[in-house]
Amino acid sequence: MKTIILSIIGLLILLHICDIKEDKLTHNINTLLINTIKQTNPLSTYKVWTYIELENTPKQIQLLNESMELPVYFRKCIDRINFKVNVLHPYNIHEYLPDFSIPMGKSSSLSLKKRVDLLFAHILDNYGGLCISPGTIAYDLTEPLREIYLHDIVTFGSSTPVSASQSDLYPDTYIIGSPKGSEIIKKYKEKLLNDTFRNSSDILSECLIEGEYNNKYYSSKTVGTHDNMMNKLTVDDYLNKQPIHFQNKKEHLAITIPYNQLINNNEYAWFLNLSEEQLNQSNLEIVRLLNE
Repeated sequence: MKTIILSIIGLLILLHICDIKEDKLTHNINTLLINTIKQTNPLSTYKVWTYIELENTPKQIQLLNESMELPVYFRKCIDRINFKVNVLHPYNIHEYLPDFSIPMGKSSSLSLKKRVDLLFAHILDNYGGLCISPGTIAYDLTEPLREIYLHDIVTFGSSTPVSASQSDLYPDTYIIGSPKGSEIIKKYKEKLLNDTFRNSSDILSECLIEGEYNNKYYSSKTVGTHDNMMNKLTVDDYLNKQPIHFQNKKEHLAITIPYNQLINNNEYAWFLNLSEEQLNQSNLEIVRLLNE
């Protein structure tokens, strides 16, 4: 009996070690074995995913534990996530999703937002977890990650005026989570693929309305998208030196910045080109939020 107990304990320790071991995208036989164990591990924990798409070469964009040639703001956002994060970029996507056929990069005919939403839908379908859009300031994702085990989908924010009724049916898609192979994610992914130029939030809302899904919803108050007068905040508000008066900062789990506007608008290139010292001395509201 003692031998059996020790064997079970040893197996549990081994599974835990495999779960927390960093993902390595190589074809080394030992790495392939570990990755196989991780994918079938009954003790596996859901991961956090994000995406970066910038004017870098494959050699400049590195994997998780190495330095990345990113704008300081985006690097700091990744660094402050309180869980291990898998950073996706155009040069490693096919290591995770071999059959992913969506063109990524600025030459794509699809908008940055739609590309990221399609990528996240595929990641959630294949792996599950919590997908966080680029530039999101994450404070504490412990509860949302836990809720993935109990719900079909985890959603945040509002794509409509926050006074609208049933706002849980109209979430944003800047943060989205689900278990692996969730039925609603499969439906959402299919609709995204069939209607690539339609607003992703509208498609997700349609899926939520059409089916009876167990949706864990976090309101716009938890992601800092509105001020205390319930006005929708813009990139200019975050890049202003005046403090934003939120309804209740204590409820913030994250701040979802409209990254697609930040990256695609040349007006904000100055911000993306700031050095770490310049960023820290800028006295911008977005920096104060990042350092909280």
